[in-house]
Formats: sequence, C-alpha cells, structure tokens
Amino acid sequence: MRRIVLLVGLSFATSVASAQGFARSYWLVADSQRHEWCGYTDPTAFQAAAGKINATQSAIVSYTLGKLTALTQQVGASNGAWIVIDRYTPARGGLQLQRTSMLSAQNLKVMQSASIRGGHAQPLHTVAVTTLQGQPASAPADLALPRVAIMTDLDSAPYMLLVTQMRHESIPTLCRRLQ
Repeated sequence: MRRIVLLVGLSFATSVASAQGFARSYWLVADSQRHEWCGYTDPTAFQAAAGKINATQSAIVSYTLGKLTALTQQVGASNGAWIVIDRYTPARGGLQLQRTSMLSAQNLKVMQSASIRGGHAQPLHTVAVTTLQGQPASAPADLALPRVAIMTDLDSAPYMLLVTQMRHESIPTLCRRLQ
C-alpha cells in the first residue's frame, strides 16, 4: 500500500506543478538507516531512491514563482499498517491542513482538515470517511488514528534547510544527515 500511495502522490504533485507554470517541486525522502534526508528535483530519481530504502517518510515541497504553494508530507508505519498524508497550503495569513489517514487493517481512509494560524492548529475535523477503495464508510467510535504531529511552522520541518540549499544552489540531488 505504501508504494501505491507514494506513486499516486507523486503523480498528483507532478501534474499540479506542471499545470501551474513557473513551478518547481522538490521530492524528499528520509533514510532512517543512514539518519539523513535526501532531496531530488527529478521525481524519477526520488521514486528509485524511496523504493530502495523502503521509506516510511517522504515529502514534496512545491513553489510557484518563488513562493511556497504546498508541502505534502507522508509518514507511514514501518509494518505498513497505516499511512498519514498531510498537505499544507498557505491560506489567508495562515495554513490549511488536509490530512488523509489510511488504515490497512480497518480498510479505512479518514480525511480531516484544520486551520493553522499564529503558530496554533485548530482541532482536526473529519471531512469524510471511505473504504480504501473509495466507497462511503463510517468510522467506529473507538477508532484510534495514528498520532502524527501537526506542523505549525513549515520552515521547522527537518528537510527545509535541504530544500533551501537546493533552491539557491540549483542542486538536483542532495543528502543531509539529521541533527
């Protein structure tokens, strides 16, 4: 399931970036074995690297005309039991978060959203619940969603220094150890 989501997310980000014009995306993957993040400007190189290391964390950072337009971060359980995809977009002086949690054992996809303003996130509210195949569903009352922290400052993401360096030095591939 993880590889399917990675490919779907990658395809979506690529089509959005090319449709906007003057857009540039950076694909990032965490290598937990080497304790580093690697960034790519080529989605094919990113996909190959992510497949080799069986990545559980990745991100896509997109800019249009030099401004951050979206940050999509994916975190998954190492056993493939769940994946959480967070998409942050700038909105009216803050950020809008669209979260999708996919739970393989329950065959559920839970979509939530929240606003982030002044460094504080509003509570997530559920927008929709479907099966992983897209059929309408309801979540059990005792459903425990994965706990993934909400970023309230995108510049504090562990890979943003890497993206900044890649943008300013026009580097197509760069890896940096986590500190």
